Amino acid sequence: QTNIENEGKEEAKAYDKYACFCKEQATGKQYAIEKANELEERLTAEIDAADSEKQRLEGEISTLNDEIDGVEGEMDKANQTRESDHASYLERDAELQEGIQGAKDAINETEHAQKQIDAAKAAVPSLLLQQLAQTVRALEEPLPNKATQLATDIAEASKKDPPDLLTIFKSLKKHLEMMKIDNDKEELESLQKYEMLQGAHKNQIKAKDHAIKKFNATCAELTEEIAPKTQDRTDSETARTADEGFLSDLTDKCQAKAEAWDARSKVRSGELEAIGKALEILKGRAVDVAGSADEVGSKLGIGLLAKHRA
Repeated sequence: QTNIENEGKEEAKAYDKYACFCKEQATGKQYAIEKANELEERLTAEIDAADSEKQRLEGEISTLNDEIDGVEGEMDKANQTRESDHASYLERDAELQEGIQGAKDAINETEHAQKQIDAAKAAVPSLLLQQLAQTVRALEEPLPNKATQLATDIAEASKKDPPDLLTIFKSLKKHLEMMKIDNDKEELESLQKYEMLQGAHKNQIKAKDHAIKKFNATCAELTEEIAPKTQDRTDSETARTADEGFLSDLTDKCQAKAEAWDARSKVRSGELEAIGKALEILKGRAVDVAGSADEVGSKLGIGLLAKHRA
């Protein structure tokens, strides 16, 4: 019985020590798991926030690129319009210069003729009048006001008999020169308007490019921020999973140890109880044997005494 009790005490010490180990390990791992969960939640929130901001900036960059494409399209359209307007200007300018030169030549010829003959009595060549009419018609579309005034002056000069050719040619030259001035002015205004428009477009593109560069730099910073945090979260998840596995295995083993200890304690208690009962039984029998011996001895002593007396 004593051996069994001593063995029970040693086993109890060993179990208590193991139970303390289980508690310490479980507490440590549970704390580590909780801290890992907190860390992962924080990292996930920071990663999601950074990723959301990165996606927003990427959307802004995409929009800015589309806007730049639109501005460049407007610039191309303005270039085409400018080329067309300049070509029209050059065509009108060539016609006006040709007309001015023709008027100068006509004036010179008329003045020269007036010195040679009495030009006032000369008939107006039909070809010259036809050329004047063509010149006026050529100017009607680009410069209608000037062409109308010129036609009026020519008509007034033509009413004279004979027509005042020198006045007609001088009026033609004057109006053609005025038309050229207006044509040059319109070309300059068109050029200035074009350059201002293209300058504004270039400034828009420059500002959008600057914003894109800024957003790209921020996106790069966010990417650098996200990468290590993602790795930290992955490392934490790996460690936490290992801790959870260890805790689960430890819980199973400690539970099994506790159940074995309970079973062993019950067996030992049974053993001690059985031994106690056995001892009680043995003690009872010893008393019975001792009483019987005394009775036999008593009887034997009486017999011997009777024989001795005899």
